[in-house]
Amino acid sequence: MTFNENWYSDNQCNDLTELVKKVKTLNGSVIEIGCWEGKSTHHIANEIYPEVMICNDHWLGNIDESLCIGTTHCSELIAKERDVYEVFIQNMNSLTQGNYKVIKEDCQAWLNEYNDPIKFCHIDASHDYKSVAETIQHVLKRIVKGGVICGDDFINASAMRTDLQGGVEQAVKDNLQGFSNKGNLWFWTAE
Repeated sequence: MTFNENWYSDNQCNDLTELVKKVKTLNGSVIEIGCWEGKSTHHIANEIYPEVMICNDHWLGNIDESLCIGTTHCSELIAKERDVYEVFIQNMNSLTQGNYKVIKEDCQAWLNEYNDPIKFCHIDASHDYKSVAETIQHVLKRIVKGGVICGDDFINASAMRTDLQGGVEQAVKDNLQGFSNKGNLWFWTAE
């Protein structure tokens, strides 16, 4: 197993697993948008086994965020230097029982065509306001009652980040009334 960047703490992975447990009896898909090397992904997949998890990423880095801030995001540079997708596959094959399906494309394009009910979606792709808000809106169209939408970087991409137009925090505040957060992990349950 290889995790080159420490972008998701072990404590946060444990908190994420607790959120996944809440939807196990519901019908619908379990999705992660933005998987990178699979640190959070494998925790979700293991919790829902034998159910299959959908892993969506293009593994090119935070392109939308780069467009927003006007400079190349570090994740894009990393993706050019090493095969992050191959690291993801190796991690998922060694840390799960293979209960995952990869959708290797832009999340907005994919979600726009996705029509199945969703019971759990973890969002950790680009952190600019527009990207996060659009992703949330796509998922809201398919989330089932009791389903959970959650994500990372609530504090790191805070509303104070003018370079991200308010980032993750503002997108969550504007689109998910009644959300909660525990540090960087934000979460909301559909009523």
